[in-house]
Amino acid sequence: MSFKYSSVNGDSGCSKTTFGEISACSSSPGPMASQPPVVAAIPNYNMAASLRELLPQVLAQSYDRVFVLDDASTDDTVDVVDSFGGDVTLVRSPQNRGAGANRNQIIDHVADGTIIHFIDADMDLATTETPTPRSA
Repeated sequence: MSFKYSSVNGDSGCSKTTFGEISACSSSPGPMASQPPVVAAIPNYNMAASLRELLPQVLAQSYDRVFVLDDASTDDTVDVVDSFGGDVTLVRSPQNRGAGANRNQIIDHVADGTIIHFIDADMDLATTETPTPRSA
């Protein structure tokens, strides 16, 4: 059984199997991009109720993509993420591996040079501004 998830910008090139593997994912910026892409990565373990409140706040910002990094939750996390359609990409570990390994799952799903903004699942965002890199 596999699920298809799309990014915020409509890219439907990412497929997720039930083991959380992505078979093909293109998230590199085009040749004319002046800023590297910024993605939101939300580590999660059994925080479905918090995700219901956090994900609309994150989606209201202008991240290039939004990921929920799930560490084999036993609650209804998958259903919560699915309720946001293709706007949120679920990366799911088949077994609980701990916080560090869960956060590291994002590395295989973004291009080199991508800025990763980690947001804890139990956060309440107090800003509507997406972090951006400073100009050199």
